[in-house]
Amino acid sequence: MEMGPVEPVAEIVVPLWERPQQRPSLTVETVSIMSIFALSWLNLAHAIT
Repeated sequence: MEMGPVEPVAEIVVPLWERPQQRPSLTVETVSIMSIFALSWLNLAHAIT
């Protein structure tokens, strides 16, 4: 089971998550992160089947 596409996403998400929310406009980042996760899991599920 390849976890390739998930690891780079985690490296991007973790600093954003640990960073104090200094900017009020985090919704765009949240949406982009969610879309990245969705694409990663879709690719993962497609690779498994």
